[in-house]
Parts: sequence; C-alpha cells; structure tokens
Amino acid sequence: MTLALAFEPQAVTCGGRAVRRIRFERRSSLPVSAACVVANGIRETLGVLIGKPVRVRLMEPLIPDPRAWAIIASQARLYEVRGALNNAAFILRGTDALALVHAIFGEGDGGAAQTLSPIEEEVLRRLLRSLAATLTPVCGSMQEVLGARNAAPSFLTFFEVLIEEPAAVRLGIAVARETLPDPGPTLRPEDLLDVELEATAEFASATLDAVRLFSLLPNGVVRLHTRLDAPSRLKIGGTAIALGQCGTRGERRAFSVAGEGAPKG
Repeated sequence: MTLALAFEPQAVTCGGRAVRRIRFERRSSLPVSAACVVANGIRETLGVLIGKPVRVRLMEPLIPDPRAWAIIASQARLYEVRGALNNAAFILRGTDALALVHAIFGEGDGGAAQTLSPIEEEVLRRLLRSLAATLTPVCGSMQEVLGARNAAPSFLTFFEVLIEEPAAVRLGIAVARETLPDPGPTLRPEDLLDVELEATAEFASATLDAVRLFSLLPNGVVRLHTRLDAPSRLKIGGTAIALGQCGTRGERRAFSVAGEGAPKG
C-alpha cells in the first residue's frame, strides 16, 4: 500500500487559529499529472470567466476512508459529471459556492449573504458545466452533467483544487475509478506520409524594431544581417532543415540543397 502525506479533515483550535494536523493516507494510483492538467484547466477557465488572474494549488489524489467521505460530503453540494470513460463530481461546500459565485460577479466576499439566490444558483450551475470540460483527462469526453445532489454516490478517489486568488475556494473533485484506461491506437510514422508541409526559402534576414518598421518610407534602405555569400535556408514550420541556394529551374523557383554544412536532425 502506498501512503501519502495529507491533513486531518477536521481542524483543531491552536493559538486562536484553526489548524489541521498532518497524517498519512492511502495514496491513489490516479496519476498526479492528470490531476495537474485538471487543475490547470480550472485555472485557465476561471481566468477567462472571471476576467482576472487565477492562482490555484493542487492537493494530491487520495483514497479517503468512509469516515473521511462522510466529512467531505457533509453539508456539501455534489455536481456529478458522467464521462465516456469514467464518472466524477465537483464537491462544493456552501461557503465555497458563495465565494465562487461572488468572484464571478466581482463582489468580493458578497457581504452578509449566506445562501445563493435563484440567479446565483443558475450562474453556479452554468459555471460548473463550463468546468466539466476540464475533467476530460480523468473522465474522457463529457456525456452528461447532472444537477446538484446532497447524497454522494460511490466514488473512490478524491483531490482538491484550492483556488487562492481572486477568492479563497476549496473545489473538491471525486472520481469513480482511480485507474485510467489504456490509450487508444496512436499514429504511426507512415500515417503522416501524405501530410503536406509548407516550405519556405530564406536567403536574407534582418531585425527591425517597431519604431524603425513604421518609419520606413518608399525607397528606404534596410540593412540586412546576412552576408551576400551566405547560404540560404530551407525552412518548414519556421525550423531550418537544410542549407543551400535559391534559384530557378525551368519556369519554377527552386532550392538546391548543399552537400555539406546542412543542419541535421
């Protein structure tokens, strides 16, 4: 059994502060890299929706025991997401749901409000539907996003995305299975043989700052960095793959690849 360092689900008061003691828990085999992709997707999606930089922190995936699951689901809303390969759920406590919606509206802590209004409820549902796409690394393509539920169905793995800015929110994510399916067939090199690539030939180059560029006038002179006898470069996708000379062959422009000194690899 693999163990991971975690925190007690319940806090104790120490010196006037709420402190959660550390402990060891069973570690999930759900790849941390997959959870990182989910957390980064949540950060980017919220950043677009809120219109402000978002900072998040990821808690490592764990396998909570029944007692821990009861505490996680206590007084929390669960929004189940069904994917093609796995099922998951967002878990939000009431205070975190309030903070998340108030961040969307740019209202700070939202004042003295303790419950969501009907409009805020709808905003939260739409927000979580937008965030459902971030669960693709652990669920596959999204099939269905269900409404809020109070009773949590059976899940195995749990991790948290701690949103630190612009609001403090603990967004829990529960996953039904900790192992991900094997990837499907991948592309073989021969599958790419018919892909067309655009090639360009560069026989002179220069660098201009914006001021110089916009001050250019007809008949102006631009000093090039390339020597007259320097070889030309054949580029694909902006990467030089060969050195040679530019010219013509018949009625077509052509590039003659040099026998020596060409870039390799």
